[in-house]
Amino acid sequence: MKLSVLTPWKDRSELAETLERNEPLLRRDDVELLLVNGGGDADALERLVRGHGWTGIRLLRLGGATEFNKSECLNLGAARARGECLFVLDADVAPAPDFLEQALAEVRAEHCFVSIERITESAPEKVPGRWDPNSEIACNAVRREITSRAGRTATVEFRMASDGSRTGPGMIVVRRDHFFEVQGFNSRLTGWGFEDYDLQIRLQLLLGLQRKTLGAAVHLTHERTAQEESNARNRELCFANYKRGLFLGSLGADVERWRGSLSETTL
Repeated sequence: MKLSVLTPWKDRSELAETLERNEPLLRRDDVELLLVNGGGDADALERLVRGHGWTGIRLLRLGGATEFNKSECLNLGAARARGECLFVLDADVAPAPDFLEQALAEVRAEHCFVSIERITESAPEKVPGRWDPNSEIACNAVRREITSRAGRTATVEFRMASDGSRTGPGMIVVRRDHFFEVQGFNSRLTGWGFEDYDLQIRLQLLLGLQRKTLGAAVHLTHERTAQEESNARNRELCFANYKRGLFLGSLGADVERWRGSLSETTL
């Protein structure tokens, strides 16, 4: 396998549509798709996949999981992945058809990782505060730069446009060995928010990788859970770690914790 696509899941019905949309992108001999069920209805997920008629999908299940932890799901998926590159893809996102080829070419040729540059909403008018076609501000971007004592600099950016589009730091293509070197995501971050920026920062500060963005994707609009509080809490925890020189995620600890409780089915 050349590429492993990791999709964390818990009761997201949008997956039925994204499987259909992403089939031309992902249904290739050099791609494997791993759906990691972090506490969702296992029977519902299996019915969803079987109903689509797409065979060869690997279903991983965290037995006994109740609270969904996206970082934990992705770490466990990466530990079972067979590809030399990983692509983190949310269950409700459909990348443009040309994204994957471009991203893989960059990752294989350069000392870098790649995330999606522009994500649009399928129904932007349903996202309060994000879509304002009459705004005189076309784009609002916040760029953060962190430099370590070792002299390495990490940059991350959040960009929001008046059409409701935004950056997609969580949809990342990265070499598997680089992911393992930083020990993946940090599952100590709970709720929603900042786990994607945290991975990007650590890949840059610890390994000196270059951050690149390209391509576009569509996010299937759905009701959002308020995440301002957890995002702020997670960001504070991450920067406390950086100040102490702690740039590793929790992959090894997650694998050990779920040893014997992670099951797999291939459909």
